Amino acid sequence: MKDYYLKNEQFSGADDYTDLNADGFDDLGADGFEEQSQAQGGILVEKSQSAYKVNIAIDGNASSYTSGDTNIVIFGRDKYLLVKNFGNSGHVSLSTGFADTSYAELLEQSAVSPMIVSSIRMKTDTAAVFDYAFSLISKDANGQQLNIPVDPMNYYSPLQIDAGIIDIPYKFQIDSNNFITLSLPYSVVHGNTINISMTFFPHNTARLSRILTSERPIKTNPRPVTPTMFNRLPANPFLRG
Repeated sequence: MKDYYLKNEQFSGADDYTDLNADGFDDLGADGFEEQSQAQGGILVEKSQSAYKVNIAIDGNASSYTSGDTNIVIFGRDKYLLVKNFGNSGHVSLSTGFADTSYAELLEQSAVSPMIVSSIRMKTDTAAVFDYAFSLISKDANGQQLNIPVDPMNYYSPLQIDAGIIDIPYKFQIDSNNFITLSLPYSVVHGNTINISMTFFPHNTARLSRILTSERPIKTNPRPVTPTMFNRLPANPFLRG
């Protein structure tokens, strides 16, 4: 069941979002993000669209979890494919939400079919998760690494009714080098079962196999339709120079 959690009011999306890519997180030339919605009987509804979802299940009651932060890693195929639990703490499990599609498949696909994401929908049953920034990290085999922190609460709207979901209009590239990390303290996780989902809405996706059918290797997707109110935030001056 989809989540519809805004009051029935007219609104527009964020005018700008921050851009980065794997080659030093340069500006991708974003022309702004305009939210689109469809009203039906006074309720905002979602249209069909392409998206990739990662579900994160954290078992704070696991007998092996006795101290320390809980570390979560998403993507980063080059660094984490062969690492135990894909770089996550032992009491963390990742899935895609589809019974016939494993997280490992999504991880491999991110390498052979990279994408530029225009927005992230972050949802959790534990609102305290939003108090902790996650990091967008790009790392290559030369040892170069760049870390960009993203605070979900910067995108929280006072008009939201559901406190457990935030849309983050942040444009960045997902490929075999780039990944996302999040650390939650012991005080938040211990004794609790926490569920987090992160849905990634791709703007562009690349797939070389399209050349075999005389198609363009890069596909541009429609702008995501996410029925939330975005805060109006200026572009990040650190990234735009």
